[in-house]
Amino acid sequence: EGERLGKKATGVIKSFNERTNYGFIECKELADIYGRDTFVHGKEFKGHYVGEKVNFTVYLGPKGQPQAFNVEKEQPHWEKK
Repeated sequence: EGERLGKKATGVIKSFNERTNYGFIECKELADIYGRDTFVHGKEFKGHYVGEKVNFTVYLGPKGQPQAFNVEKEQPHWEKK
């Protein structure tokens, strides 16, 4: 776990490799800043699927790359409390 940005972001789970236990979330806003998709570890991926729109908290990994934590299914705005 790296530096917590405390920033919330929204993206779409782009890929997940069960063998390596990690994948990536596509988030244009973060890709514009960091030049890459956001890393997601298997423990954060659990219960989600490729193609799902999700909200997450952004951390920076040891190499300054964005990582997703607290990944949650995005709720349509009319369902938000």
